[in-house]
Amino acid sequence: MALAAQQMANSEILILSDGKPGHFHQSLGLALNLVERSQGSTINTFTMNAAPSMAGRISAFCGSPERILRQCFDDAESLMFQARRCKILIETGSSTAWAAIAIGRLFPHLKKLHILQPPFYRPFCEVLLPEHDSLWMNRPNVMRFLVGLGTVNQASIALHAGEVSLKLLRSPAGAEKGVALLIGGNSRSYRMTVEKVLPFASAFVSAGMEVLMTTSRRTPPDVGNALKQMATHPAFCLAVFVDEQPYNPLPGMLA
Repeated sequence: MALAAQQMANSEILILSDGKPGHFHQSLGLALNLVERSQGSTINTFTMNAAPSMAGRISAFCGSPERILRQCFDDAESLMFQARRCKILIETGSSTAWAAIAIGRLFPHLKKLHILQPPFYRPFCEVLLPEHDSLWMNRPNVMRFLVGLGTVNQASIALHAGEVSLKLLRSPAGAEKGVALLIGGNSRSYRMTVEKVLPFASAFVSAGMEVLMTTSRRTPPDVGNALKQMATHPAFCLAVFVDEQPYNPLPGMLA
C-alpha cells in the first residue's frame, strides 16, 4: 500500500463498481484512505451496466480490450478518457477485475488495486485479501487484512446510532461484555452450515454476553432460520435479518 500512497499526490483515482454496495464501499473506503494520505487527489467512479460475457473476458487478455469496456459500461468512452488521466485504479469483486485487466492493457501506467479474490493475480499491482479468504494464497503482490474495508467513520456512526436504537429488541442491560456478530455466507473457499454457526453463536450466549447480530444477503436460508430461533433468547439486544428488512445496522452497532 505504501507504493500506491507514494503515487497519489495531485493524481486521480478511478473506481470500477459492479453496482453491489458491499463491493463499492470497500473500494471507496480504500480510495478515501489513500486520499487522506495525499493532497489534490480526486475520485472518479464508473458503474458496470452488464457483467462481462465469455467473449468479453477473452478480449481482456487478447484481442481488443475496448470490447469488454463497451460491453460492460454505457459510458465506456468517458471511462477510457478518465483512465488515461488517473494513476490508481481500484475495484472489488471478480466482474470488475476483467475490466481492470483490459484497462491495464490500454493504459499500462495505471497501478491496479484489486480487493477480494481475483480471477488472476499477476495483472494487479496489489491484491487485498481478507484473512479468511484463500488461506493458501501467498504471492508477492497479496496483502492480507483482518477486517472488511468500508466507509464507516465517526460522522456516520453518530447518524445511525439513533436509527438502530429503534430496532433494538430490548435495551442493553449493561452486561460486562458484549459482542457484535456479523453473519456472512458462502464463498469460493468456505461453506457456511448450521452446524458451524450455531455453536459459535451459542458460545457468546453461554458466556453471558449481550449480542448484536445481523445477517447478509449471502447467509444460507437454513442458517438464517436457525439464527432467528436463537435470537428469541434474552441475550440478543439486536437481530437484523436481511431477508426480512434490507437495513445495514453496522454503523449503529459500532455506536
